[in-house]
Amino acid sequence: CVRVRAFDSTLCFVASHLAAHRDRVAERNRDFDAICKRTWFSSAPPRVLDHDAVFWLGDLNYRIRADISTAEVFARAEAGDLAFLRAHDQLNVERAAGRVFRGFDEGPLTFPVTYKYEQGTSRLEQRPDKKLRAPAWCDRVLWRANARSRASLKSYGCAMDVVPSDHKPVFARLSCRVLEVLPAKRRAVEETATARLDAADAGASGAPLLSAESSADLGRVFFDAPSSTTLRLAHAGGGAVHWRVVGRARDGAGQVLGAGRPAPRAWLSLSTNSGTLLPGDVENLEVVIRVDAKTARRLNAGSEVLSDLLAVHVEGGATLFITVRGDWVPSAWGGALGDLCARGADAADPRV
Repeated sequence: CVRVRAFDSTLCFVASHLAAHRDRVAERNRDFDAICKRTWFSSAPPRVLDHDAVFWLGDLNYRIRADISTAEVFARAEAGDLAFLRAHDQLNVERAAGRVFRGFDEGPLTFPVTYKYEQGTSRLEQRPDKKLRAPAWCDRVLWRANARSRASLKSYGCAMDVVPSDHKPVFARLSCRVLEVLPAKRRAVEETATARLDAADAGASGAPLLSAESSADLGRVFFDAPSSTTLRLAHAGGGAVHWRVVGRARDGAGQVLGAGRPAPRAWLSLSTNSGTLLPGDVENLEVVIRVDAKTARRLNAGSEVLSDLLAVHVEGGATLFITVRGDWVPSAWGGALGDLCARGADAADPRV
């Protein structure tokens, strides 16, 4: 498996060789399920099928149904009766029944079978001194994409003039839409969401007793170099108020959370997490972003961004939602050797 992040979309490419022989359909299906269940990546998205688009190719080894005699398969293949062969293709049958490659698409099989040929020729293998295998489309390309990626097929075929193997290589040309999150629009959406959360919480809890900026932008952030700013919490009501940071207001997938909110991310720290204010008092809350090697690897890979939504709860009042963000400057510092080799000389950190 190989995966890439193209702007803000994730693409996964799987090359596999599934169980061979005509009668092992169930084993091929299990091979597919095992690859999906047992392949885990160290950063989000963790599983193959969690990516925005998945492209699956290889010698999948699905044949023509075993109840069709080998002689008839040869006759149909040599006559070019592709419609008959497609109707009895094991992968088509299994996909239609929902037993394998659920949610995947494949182009029409309008090209000759891809197996088994005499090596060095484009003749189907029928020599008496060789094992007789029923011709089939063993070699396939399938894809699965979510609604925002919308992959589409441009061409699908095989290269009959390539002769070194007893298989004919298959090719597919596809287009796939990738998305890019624009920082300015992201901030605007976050600020709008923050305002709505504040309004909804104020409506449920009464007028807020505490006020604060809705966002804190720490600007450019470098590896292992603390960036900080100050948030001003002001008490304009009557009587003492007790406040505390109850965590961030959304999880890693961006979903708004209710009670039991998690702590801020590892790269974010605060000078204090709680306090008491008398009328007219102001609390200057220092917010610090510091990126360590582990976080730097995730930021360089695009699996994390420096953006979080803090929830500051006022006892007897509203919960304030404050966006904290920074602009990560990609850096060679803290990167694994393999990542650095792959990136070449594009590190933007001027200290490199």
